[in-house]
Amino acid sequence: MLKKVTVIISAAILVGLLFFLLSYRWNTPPQTNPQQPVADEHSEEAQPDDSIIELQPEALDNLNLGTDTASYRALSLSIKATGKIVMNEDRHADVSPRTSGRVAEVLVTLGDKVIRGQKLLVLDSLELGELKARYLQAAAKVHLTEANYQREKKLFEANIAPQKDMIEAETAYQEAIISFKACEDLLKLHGLSPQEIERLREEPDAVKSTFPIMSPIDGEIIERHKAFLGEMVDPQTDLFTIADLSTVWVMVDIYEKDLAHIKKGLPTMVTVAAYPRETFHGVITYISSLLDASTRTVKARVEIDNQERKLKPEMFAAISILTEEQERVLTIPKESVQTDGEHSFVFVVIGKGRFEKREITLGRETETLAEVTEGLKENEVVVTKGSFLLKAETEKGRFAEEH
Repeated sequence: MLKKVTVIISAAILVGLLFFLLSYRWNTPPQTNPQQPVADEHSEEAQPDDSIIELQPEALDNLNLGTDTASYRALSLSIKATGKIVMNEDRHADVSPRTSGRVAEVLVTLGDKVIRGQKLLVLDSLELGELKARYLQAAAKVHLTEANYQREKKLFEANIAPQKDMIEAETAYQEAIISFKACEDLLKLHGLSPQEIERLREEPDAVKSTFPIMSPIDGEIIERHKAFLGEMVDPQTDLFTIADLSTVWVMVDIYEKDLAHIKKGLPTMVTVAAYPRETFHGVITYISSLLDASTRTVKARVEIDNQERKLKPEMFAAISILTEEQERVLTIPKESVQTDGEHSFVFVVIGKGRFEKREITLGRETETLAEVTEGLKENEVVVTKGSFLLKAETEKGRFAEEH
């Protein structure tokens, strides 16, 4: 009996111990390997910050970077506008003949530089040949009637001929002079110079139906129309278009709300898509008195020096008009600004050999300064000289990661 009780107690103890062990194993969290990182569902895997550039001392010395400090400076208020480049109308000419004829010789072509009075082509005109012949006949008649008048005058003064004969001779002489002047004026209207007309009288045997068409201005042949051998032309025919493109105009659309700040003589900065990093300087020379009711804009004219002939008529342009009003704004040198598509950014110095690529928002600009409206604070230091080299470093690093 005692033995049986002992067995039962032992079995109960064994069952209790087994239950205790199972319960402890169930409630104890699993142990982790100290060599493995603990996963955290709320934390992201650490990613390298590609906006930070770190350079070794040797690389930093080789780049020879320059820096400047973002600071508040007085800038002129600028007004943005758009426009189109056109020829300077005061230095532009369409060349047409003053009489009908056939093109006998062409002496210039597209792109040629010409000067005022230079021969462009030779026209063969039957009409002009007839006018020259009439002019010489009129000149001869003047000579004959003058001689007859002088003779009759002497006879009258000697009481040999009646006064009536002298008066008739004088009348014929005056009529010949009037006819001669009319022929001379017609030749001038047809484009002959006084020297050429005088040469007709000196060399009557050299009378021809040809005559030259001269350039009315200094400039460049920018269009060639009917100036081809054998072409029949008349006073309504355009032969050449000549323009002096050493200066051009920009016709600008000024919004009604900005008119109070605009006046003649204000300086402007002009950019075109063909030369996005280059600025052309001009001055407002004209402001229209008429407002376009559909666009609520007024036309203004900007004149720009174009000695290098970079600006071409019909180019679209962006214009900044610098008013006389000034305001202190946060600025940095323009050379520190780099672009990446539509975004502008700078490299901010954050330590020895450490730079942060930071996107910024720009406002108005001058030739050397740019206003920063977002992205920078006063006294932060940005890279100026060599900033494009840092841009190349970031692009090289990004290319390496992608490939």
